[in-house]
Amino acid sequence: VANSFYLIRPTGGFTGMVLGSSYNGTGGTKYIQPGQGFFVVVTGASPSITFTESCKIGTIYPMRLLSMPDDKTISATKASSHYTSLSNETSSLPKILRINLEDEYNIDETLITFKAGSKASYDVKEDAGYMGGSSVSLNSLSSEENSLLYNGLPTLSDTTQIKLNISTIISAPNTTKSVSLNFTDLAAVGNFQIFLKDNLLNTVTDVKANPSYAFNIDKANAETFGTNRFILVFKNPIPTTVSNFDVKLVKAVSELKWSTENEQNTDRFEVERSTDNVIFEKVATVGLAQASTGSSSYTYLDQKPIEGLSYYRLKQVDQQGKVTYIDTLSITYVKEIIVPVIPIESQLRLVIYPNPTFDALQIKMPQSFKHPFKISIYNLQGSEVKRASFGANEDLYQNVSDLIAGVYYIEVIDTETKEVIGRPKFIKQ
Repeated sequence: VANSFYLIRPTGGFTGMVLGSSYNGTGGTKYIQPGQGFFVVVTGASPSITFTESCKIGTIYPMRLLSMPDDKTISATKASSHYTSLSNETSSLPKILRINLEDEYNIDETLITFKAGSKASYDVKEDAGYMGGSSVSLNSLSSEENSLLYNGLPTLSDTTQIKLNISTIISAPNTTKSVSLNFTDLAAVGNFQIFLKDNLLNTVTDVKANPSYAFNIDKANAETFGTNRFILVFKNPIPTTVSNFDVKLVKAVSELKWSTENEQNTDRFEVERSTDNVIFEKVATVGLAQASTGSSSYTYLDQKPIEGLSYYRLKQVDQQGKVTYIDTLSITYVKEIIVPVIPIESQLRLVIYPNPTFDALQIKMPQSFKHPFKISIYNLQGSEVKRASFGANEDLYQNVSDLIAGVYYIEVIDTETKEVIGRPKFIKQ
C-alpha cells in the first residue's frame, strides 16, 4: 500500500494525506476519523489491508470537520494534545511547493517537493496520483505526463520545468470562468527564482513577486486549459557582485562607496562599524538602488565617525536572508580640537618619529637645547596616559606599545622655564 490516503470531500474532489503532508484542508493529521471512508493506492498484485488494535490511537481528538478549528481557544484539552502531536509529526517533513486553483466555490491543491535521489518519472513510493477535483482541478505532471497530486522531483536546477494540468466545470449556458492560481507556500524553492509561463498569452510571471495569477478558462477553447497552457520554470539567481568598496574621510565625515552588478536577488545592504575589528554594530541599512541585472553605485556618509582608529564592513543580505560580508576597511579619524598656540619657531625645534608607530616614539631635541625636559602623553579625551622626565641633551625614547590604537598628543615642556616646546600628535597603530 502506498504511503497516502484519500478522502472524498462533501464539496467535491479529495482531501487527505500523502507522504506525510496534508492537502486540501485535512488540517495536517495522518489519522482517519471514526466512520470515515477512504481510498488508498495499492502496489501489489493481490492487495489487502488488515487493521489491528495497535492501529488505534486513543489519545487523538477526532477532527470531524476534516480541518482544524480557526479558533483553537475553544478546543478541549484532548484537542490541545492533538495539536501538539501534529507539530511533532510535521517538523521533519520536506519543504513543499504548494499551489492551488481557485474559483468562487472550491479550491484544489497540488504539492511538489525537491529532493536528491527522487525521480522525475512517476514513482509510487515518492509520488501520489491525482484522484480528481471538484469544480476546479489542478495537478502537476511527471516526466511521462502522469497527473500527480504529490510530485516528488529531483533537486532543483536551472533546467527544471514542471507542466501543470488545469481544468474546471462550467455550468451551461456559460462557457467561460474566472479562476486563479495561488502559490501559497514557496519554501521548497529556496533562493531559486520561479516563473509561471503562460503559453496561451505568451507571458512569463515572477511568482515570488506575484504569487497569485488570475486568468480565464473558456471551455470552447482547449488552449485555455489542460496540460499545455502553464509551465513552471526555475532559475538559480546570479549572485550579486560587489566591488570598489572604499572608505575615506571627507572633512569630519566617513564616506563609504561601493558598486554592484546583478542585484535581483539582493534585499539590502547594512553598514557595520567597530572599534576593535571584533565586535561590530550596525550603523545603517541601505536599500537597493534598483533590483536589476544592471550596475548600481552606492554612497553612505557616517556623520559621526568614531575618533581614532575604527573599522567598517559591508554586509549584504539576499532575499532569502543569507548574509555575505564583503570587506573590512579601517580608517583613522582625528577630531579637531583647540590647543594653545605654540610659536612656530618653537615647534620647529621638535622632531618625533616614526609616526604612525607600533611600539616606540623617538623625540629629537636640537643641540642648542640645554635644559632638562619632561613629557606628558594625552588621549583625545584630554586624559594623561603617560609621563616621563629627561636630562639635557638627551634624546627621548618612549615606549608606547601598551597604548591602545588611536590618536594621541605628546606635550614636551622645558623643566626650568616651564615653556611648552611642542605638542605634536601621533598615531599609535
